[in-house]
Amino acid sequence: MVRAVRELSEAMELARLSSWYWSAPFEAPSQPDFLNAVAAFETNLAPEALLGLCNRVEHSQGRIRDLFRGPRTLDLDILLYADLVHESPTLTIPHVELHRRRFVLAPLCEIAPEIVHPSLGWCVRELYGRCPDPGPVRRVHGSAEWAQLKAAARAPTNKVEPVV
Repeated sequence: MVRAVRELSEAMELARLSSWYWSAPFEAPSQPDFLNAVAAFETNLAPEALLGLCNRVEHSQGRIRDLFRGPRTLDLDILLYADLVHESPTLTIPHVELHRRRFVLAPLCEIAPEIVHPSLGWCVRELYGRCPDPGPVRRVHGSAEWAQLKAAARAPTNKVEPVV
């Protein structure tokens, strides 16, 4: 994940970075636990261009999309993009499963509890409280490199801020 954040930071400004969270695989119980985090970036990239960047970063780290919800080296999702609601054949913003996944809401709540879901009208803290996912999510200490990235992240300005 450190490498992914560094690669994304070459094209965008890192604004906020969550801690690491372990969770059981969502709807894929035969896999090992997943390590999750959320990063907020400032960017001028259009949503589809941001998706292309995320896919290139995944590919650079060995991601092969051969099995739906299968094992992966890295999975980058665009959760929110400011208050944009966007739907295309390749991308839906906000992420369609955002409000149903505790492993996404926990780190998102850490860095942006008051951001409002533009379709549902509830803030992230409320979504976390209403989340139907019973799966346990545990906050864990990240690496020293992760701590450095987290410390270097700066508060956002008024630019568009997607959360990946």
